[in-house]
Amino acid sequence: MTDEIESVIQSPVVNNVAVGLKDGTIMMVNLLYDEVLFTFKQREGSILTTSFLTDTTLGLSLMASACKYSGTIVLWDLNA
Repeated sequence: MTDEIESVIQSPVVNNVAVGLKDGTIMMVNLLYDEVLFTFKQREGSILTTSFLTDTTLGLSLMASACKYSGTIVLWDLNA
């Protein structure tokens, strides 16, 4: 990995974290198996923070990410 890490946020799933990079990439990483599960790319820039919403009654899993400089918030559907 050549880009700088801006944030590491625990997901609702045990051993999984969201790693936000300076170039706008978000990696979902399983720390137990040292494996990148999938990646997202946010064009607006550096990832300041990431948060999760899981509603089991609706079967909904969302991830929100915010950019450091623009203040842009993006919602990601983790069910897709």
